[in-house]
Amino acid sequence: MASGDGDDDERGLLEQLGVVMDGLAAASVGEAVAAVRPDVIVN
Repeated sequence: MASGDGDDDERGLLEQLGVVMDGLAAASVGEAVAAVRPDVIVN
């Protein structure tokens, strides 16, 4: 997951790389966690 300053070009690149998700959408978070299977999640 990545965060930026709202630069559209940067966001487009991150979307192409598959690293943009909606951190407020439970399904999106669940899919990201299931795909990556991290050892730790820090909020």
